[in-house]
Amino acid sequence: MNPNTKKASFITIDSYSKITLILISIIITLYMLLDGVTGDSVSKLATFSMLLLLLFAMVTGKFRELPKTAVNPMVISISVYFLIYTVSLFYATTGQFALGVYSYYLGGIIVFFLTVMLVNRETSNTRTLLSLLACSTALSGIFSIDSASWGWLSGVLRNVLSALLKNDSLTLGGFEAGTRMTSILTNPNVFASLTALGILSAAYLFLSAQSKRQKHLSTGLLIVNAVSFLYCFSLGAMMGMLFSVVIFIASAGKEERSRVVYVILTTIAASFLSVFAGFSGMGKSGAIALLPLLSLLIFGFVLFFLLRYMDAFTAKTASWGKRRIVVLLVILVLLFSAGAGAAVSLSDSFTFQPGSGSLRRAVSLEPGDYELALSLSKEEGKTTLLIESQNYGQASTHTSTVLYEGVPENTTSFTVPMDSNITFIEISAPNGTVVDRIAVTDEKGSIIKNVKPDYLLLPSFMANRLQGILVNQNAAQRFVFFEDGLKIAAMSPIIGHGPGAFESKVLEVQDYYYETKTPHNHYIQTLDDTGVLGLLAFAAIMFFSAAALIRKARSAENRALYSSLSAMLVMMIIHSAVEVTFFSGVYNMVAYLILGLISIHYGQKVEKTSPVVESAAGGAAASVGKGKPAAKGAEKPRKKAVYATATDVVPSVVLRSALALFLIPLLIFIGQFAGQNTVKGAGAGGSTEKFMNALKTGTILDFTNDNSYKSSYIITYTPEMPETYKATAEQYAQDLVDHNSFSSLSYAVSYYLKTNQLEKTYQIVNHRQSLLRYDKDAWNETFDFYREHMELATKANATPELALIKKYASAAYDQLKAYLETSPLEITLSEENQAFVVGL
Repeated sequence: MNPNTKKASFITIDSYSKITLILISIIITLYMLLDGVTGDSVSKLATFSMLLLLLFAMVTGKFRELPKTAVNPMVISISVYFLIYTVSLFYATTGQFALGVYSYYLGGIIVFFLTVMLVNRETSNTRTLLSLLACSTALSGIFSIDSASWGWLSGVLRNVLSALLKNDSLTLGGFEAGTRMTSILTNPNVFASLTALGILSAAYLFLSAQSKRQKHLSTGLLIVNAVSFLYCFSLGAMMGMLFSVVIFIASAGKEERSRVVYVILTTIAASFLSVFAGFSGMGKSGAIALLPLLSLLIFGFVLFFLLRYMDAFTAKTASWGKRRIVVLLVILVLLFSAGAGAAVSLSDSFTFQPGSGSLRRAVSLEPGDYELALSLSKEEGKTTLLIESQNYGQASTHTSTVLYEGVPENTTSFTVPMDSNITFIEISAPNGTVVDRIAVTDEKGSIIKNVKPDYLLLPSFMANRLQGILVNQNAAQRFVFFEDGLKIAAMSPIIGHGPGAFESKVLEVQDYYYETKTPHNHYIQTLDDTGVLGLLAFAAIMFFSAAALIRKARSAENRALYSSLSAMLVMMIIHSAVEVTFFSGVYNMVAYLILGLISIHYGQKVEKTSPVVESAAGGAAASVGKGKPAAKGAEKPRKKAVYATATDVVPSVVLRSALALFLIPLLIFIGQFAGQNTVKGAGAGGSTEKFMNALKTGTILDFTNDNSYKSSYIITYTPEMPETYKATAEQYAQDLVDHNSFSSLSYAVSYYLKTNQLEKTYQIVNHRQSLLRYDKDAWNETFDFYREHMELATKANATPELALIKKYASAAYDQLKAYLETSPLEITLSEENQAFVVGL
């Protein structure tokens, strides 16, 4: 700020910042709490609210105070990225879904610009924003842990939401039996990434705390976020967090490094012990369900106690030489290795309890004949055993080869096939059953493998998640997602297909059926949505963010802030390569908040300075002329900052252009609202013609949802209507065919059948089936369609129609045979349909 700024102006600025920060806090926190139960509706509402905040700031001149240096490569890259995504909305293939996806990215970009503006006005807003981040993730973490255990806190929230939304079937996260917490977002991987950013924010808050109150608050945020992160047990997030911690320590600087190490080690210890003690209460009811929250509270106090000794630890290590520090690090690594070794080595018996699910263990076996010996106490009820093998191909399709299934015998024989990469042993038994021993032997009874029923030091959810990690189904299928995502990108490599392209195009490229909205890789997702242009823009954002931090590696003064932001950037870059993090609207807001902080603190050019010399009295002497050295004995010139003048701020033409650009999404949202209300009003008691005219208007006002209006139009249309309606219906039906989704093609089939355009009907039926070529039920429905219509045509003695049906039914059967030649899946037709195709 210019020191000449009047006090009244400062008060006005501070008041505006406070109000804006409060509103941002409310929006992000509610978004995080509600996203899992309300879907795209809360995303659009949150984004629309942020958009109003931004437009208000622009219209009232809050951005006029930004210096020219604020328009750096990061800002330019994000602006280009935003422009590309906005344009792509106009040719998107996913309709209404595209606007939902667009709102995810739009919300994040808006938060970026609000962050830049707020921190430029007052640098203390940095701490406030990071406090907001850590508090939001911690609050969501508490509700997530509670929803997976005790359920009282989340139950109150669920009752409030049920009353507001008039929906009694809401669920706020939960617990995957024996594995992990799903979180209030219902996506443990995305929530793990959010809590990782919350941990790093809380670490900065603690390291930079100026009072006991700040230290106490940041300690609580540390333990809650860390425990929530562990309960999610996302392998991708853990990999990203590992690299983030390394960067945090490496970039902390010599003076700060020992403090950072101490905070990290104590947080890891306290949070791991909390999870170890509290996990048995996950998914349970009754008093034991209090354990997760109770252990969180207890080990929160433990962490508070440990962090009191941080300064003593720092003072002690400050006097150590490099050799002693290296010895300490080696000891810590050895202790960690020993602990990890003991955790995976020391076994224990396994007891079936309510909510524990089945006991599933993986073992690597060479092809051949084996026997399985079980030692267990049998309770009342049926105990079953499943032994199955899996290779990498089967892992990617979530299939397996069953080697044995039934009641376990004293020694159960099974044969591992030649193509097997891993063997799974799964036991299901009544509650109270204890499994003491699982051993795989050869035919002579010699032990080949002793399989651990449970682990003494390793929490059960970690043991369960790590089973078969070398042939992991999720990892194997991700490579399939990546491959299919690249196939989609190749269909429109330059500009992509618009937001949410993977979901709309995946049917055209996948070799077997699976459900996912994204390729689980944001870089491929961006390539699918916006082509090479969008990917380059996103890559530029990350590149210039990293470059800004690297340039300040030595000169950054606030090392706690610098190291935490560096670690957060690494977390975002790595985890977005293996997960759908940026496909979450609230994650975008948090991520772009961090990018905004990087931009305003480290992305700007160095301030212009002029050398001045101090007089003996301490006043400023005249500037030293260029090329004229100071007189001998004079004081060394020092740099004095030159504050921004009217010519140093962002040009008004740039601000006006930005305002115009952000008015586009505002108009799109308004158009959607107007279109939906126009149709809703016409459908509430109006005539059919009025309703159809409203649908036609809706396709213009709410263009992102035009396929929905067009589908309703051709469904409502009847051949008895005037010719003008027929022409529109024909155009809309063709538009739906061109859209090429299974649902749009189904509407087109109904329309062409209704208007007696039989050959076109059968052509679309076969094309529609090609999108679900791997689906047994879809194939049977297609041949059911042809068989039923052939029966009707035979009764009516409609010879031309019979010929058409035979022609296209035979073509469909040829499609099926061609697919089966290369498919890894088996497709079996019903007896009626098998007889039908044979008779063709």
